[in-house]
Amino acid sequence: ERLAKLLRKHPDLRNILPITTAKVPIVKFYHVRTGLEGDISLYNRLALHNTRLLALYAAIDRRVKILCYVMKVFAKLYDGDNKPEVIADGWNVYFFDDLKTLPSRWPQYGTNTETVGELWLGLLRFYTEDFDFKEHVVCTRQKARLTTFNKQWTSKYIVIEDPFDLSHNLGAGLSRKMTNFIMKAFINGRTVFGTPVTAFPPEYPRQMEYFFDPQVLTEGEVAPNDRCCRICGKIGHFMKDCPMRRKSRHRHDSERRPDGMRERVDTGEDLPCRHKSEHWRWRDAPEPRCCFLCGSSAHIKKDCQLYRGSQRLFVFSGMLHRKSPVE
Repeated sequence: ERLAKLLRKHPDLRNILPITTAKVPIVKFYHVRTGLEGDISLYNRLALHNTRLLALYAAIDRRVKILCYVMKVFAKLYDGDNKPEVIADGWNVYFFDDLKTLPSRWPQYGTNTETVGELWLGLLRFYTEDFDFKEHVVCTRQKARLTTFNKQWTSKYIVIEDPFDLSHNLGAGLSRKMTNFIMKAFINGRTVFGTPVTAFPPEYPRQMEYFFDPQVLTEGEVAPNDRCCRICGKIGHFMKDCPMRRKSRHRHDSERRPDGMRERVDTGEDLPCRHKSEHWRWRDAPEPRCCFLCGSSAHIKKDCQLYRGSQRLFVFSGMLHRKSPVE
């Protein structure tokens, strides 16, 4: 929260979002000048090794960087017994990173000559036609397929093995609705990218907008927010841990605080050590709320047309059941 406060003062940063209740707390932000999104985490050494691993992939083959970028756009929508060890936070984060000797250690190095488009279409085809998400785990550390039985994971949805923390399922936070949403985008993307185009429709000013049209990829649906907080509509915490809930509670407590104490808080003076029964006052500005059903920020759940429609349908069905056969 303190880091988020400091970032909000930076003139080139927007959409500051602290996610403090995640396994690895982060602060997400948007950089206006570059148009890039980023996040900052503290005391997370595994993230450094993940970054080095991705940089190595990109250095081995320039097509990797392009494919990673395409996947980002789409989402907006060592073998052997004696493996060396590099321990970070209790995890073995070793990976072979000697690019000069890599060709002698990897016989298949440089043999793949497919274009970026062929690789991208092959990825979509693999995960929509060949890969069984109920039986297999998305894994980058071995060529052979890894099963959920081997991992003893019981998730019914997409399971992804962390490349370093092998006991961590990166897809554990996915719900059934989000899994269906992702698979629908992959299937529709397989159709769009796999169909030859002789002429692009005039309503698309750029080819990129044709291939990444959300009306086609997700059929106009927005990503489900069933895993978000029901108070503020954001992900990363549950309703009981929502900052907006704490703010309203602290605001109520501050109103009962003596005037002298309240003035000292407003002026930023140091307060004496507080007792357990005393409360701290948060002075952050309240963040906008959104509807839990449709995700709109223009109203909340009780004012949503979907909610009202379901209520009217419930009342109407109740009236039908109360009518007697004679009537």
